Amino acid sequence: MTPLKIGACLAPREIEDHRNWLFDSDRDIELQGFSLHKDLTTEF
Repeated sequence: MTPLKIGACLAPREIEDHRNWLFDSDRDIELQGFSLHKDLTTEF
C-alpha cells in the first residue's frame, strides 16, 4: 500500500510560504477563496 501524503488547503497568496513543502513531495493543493488567473500564473 502506498503511504498517503497530506495536502494543503490554502489561499493562493499562502502558497509561496509553503512552496518547498508542497512541491518537493508533489502534494495536492486545494485553493480557497476567489482567485484571478494572474494570481495563479505569476512567478514569485
